[in-house]
Amino acid sequence: MYYFVNIIINSDKLVLKTTGIPNHDLESGIGCCASEQNREWSLPLNPIEVTNGNYSMAPERGPVAVAVNGAAIYGPEEGPGGDAVALHYGKFVEDRQPIQLGVCGGHSGPGGEYHYHYDANCIHWHPDVENGENSNDYSIDKLDNQKHSPVIGFAFDGYPIYGFFGFDNNGNVREMTSSYQLNAGANGYNGSDDYTYVEGLGDLDQCNGHFGSTPEFPNGVYHYHSTIKSGLGSMGFPYFVYCYHGIPDESNYSGGQGMGPGPGGGPPGGPLRDRRPPPRR
Repeated sequence: MYYFVNIIINSDKLVLKTTGIPNHDLESGIGCCASEQNREWSLPLNPIEVTNGNYSMAPERGPVAVAVNGAAIYGPEEGPGGDAVALHYGKFVEDRQPIQLGVCGGHSGPGGEYHYHYDANCIHWHPDVENGENSNDYSIDKLDNQKHSPVIGFAFDGYPIYGFFGFDNNGNVREMTSSYQLNAGANGYNGSDDYTYVEGLGDLDQCNGHFGSTPEFPNGVYHYHSTIKSGLGSMGFPYFVYCYHGIPDESNYSGGQGMGPGPGGGPPGGPLRDRRPPPRR
């Protein structure tokens, strides 16, 4: 398999052409096997912020963003509709279709497209080969929690996605947490329907981002974070992006593997569902 990324910049778009193969060792998972794709992603160079709070929902299944290595970043749900990450951590038993995530929270799906459901930070991690490490030695615990995480991808609205660690309001580095909590009696089997956004529960908003300074933008920029924990210390749903703070380029929705609404969901890119808080006025 061949890792390839080509970037073309025009007046208002960054076009990324890629085979979708990441820059690190991978595990295809039960779906076997990852294969080269002919992917073209289009990202706004100057994101247009949604000012009225009427954010578009990111697809719960299928691509929601693209990693800096050209691999796809998918929504939180696996094919049958469960929370792929909760399943990976053994929170429920998937009796509809076998699902397995590999190193760095990714695997291949129908059509062979490799994609991440969570983490993706091993994009910037390299095994210490001289001391006998290989890709199987990757662990979230090996990430540097004393430094702001680097950019790991871009959402379809053009805003960057950083890793777990970011600056708090005092400029200190700490792990960023999501603001979604698991509903009483739920375990992730029903995917997104098992979670509710609680403003202020964690560090991030309902889209899993916030406005703040980063090493690249010391004066502040809206950006997302990958999350593995919520403000309660439980699952960090939605793990990457759940809605778009800016206007997404909808051309990226076409051709996704396994994309589509979950139970009770709307179409990709549609408005946030009624179970979420009303827009801020």
